[in-house]
Amino acid sequence: HSSLSKLLAGLLGTFRSAPPLPRLNQPVPHRLCTFRGQCVVAMASTASEITCEQLEGMMADGRVPIFDVRNPDELEAGRIVGSVNIPVDKVKDAFSLDVENFQDQFGVEKPKVESTLVFYCQMGRRGGTAATIAKDLGYTRAMNVIGGFQKWTGED
Repeated sequence: HSSLSKLLAGLLGTFRSAPPLPRLNQPVPHRLCTFRGQCVVAMASTASEITCEQLEGMMADGRVPIFDVRNPDELEAGRIVGSVNIPVDKVKDAFSLDVENFQDQFGVEKPKVESTLVFYCQMGRRGGTAATIAKDLGYTRAMNVIGGFQKWTGED
């Protein structure tokens, strides 16, 4: 009995003196609920997220740059008025362009890094990826629309 106590005490001492495990920057599951009470478990991204209702308010208050990161063939289903299509796999290169080349390529002014900008896709995952990429490039106010275009159109 005493040898077991010594063994456990030794293991506990080793555990207490061990350095803390590093925290990994990985998404964690959380519940997302709509106003209608429908809930799903989703993975949190490092991007800031906004609801469709919040986006509507931002649009009513003035011009907010909105970027549709779906692939061109997905645009046949429609798009949010005023949005600019930059597929998610092109976001890093696009937002790394200088102001003049961005304007030439996409037909809109390149947002300033301190601007609020909004990304969306079909359901929210690629929009989150795009917003995270933009944040990594210094756009600290990049946001993703929760539920994406599907939520925007009420087809969720």
